[in-house]
Amino acid sequence: MEEISRNENKRASRNLYLELENTLEALRSKENVWESTDGSVRFVNKFWNHDIYDGLAASAKLGFLRDDLQQRTQDAFRQIKLHNQYLRGVLEFQSTDRADLFLYCKTLEGYETFLRYEIPELVAELKKESGSR
Repeated sequence: MEEISRNENKRASRNLYLELENTLEALRSKENVWESTDGSVRFVNKFWNHDIYDGLAASAKLGFLRDDLQQRTQDAFRQIKLHNQYLRGVLEFQSTDRADLFLYCKTLEGYETFLRYEIPELVAELKKESGSR
């Protein structure tokens, strides 16, 4: 039973880091990037996946991670979900008040800055947990 649990934990860690790597790939890509005409705002115009994280969180299976790693994983996915929420707002506000749109865009940019910094280290930690190299 302990062996099964250890294998499930490794698989969960692997799936989490793969989901994060997809987000990081989108952040680094030149595709789907929206930039204001004056260059003051730039963000990725793409919704990011968080299905694996949601499933693990809903089933209370994130508890296998070390406390610090669990917290950092939760923080990263919170930013991913907020990014998606604000991106929805940008898409809705495109035809309304420019000041609101600018604030949403700047908020998106801030989430992406956090994720560009946090994801690489988090992926490395999750890879260790999964036994991958």
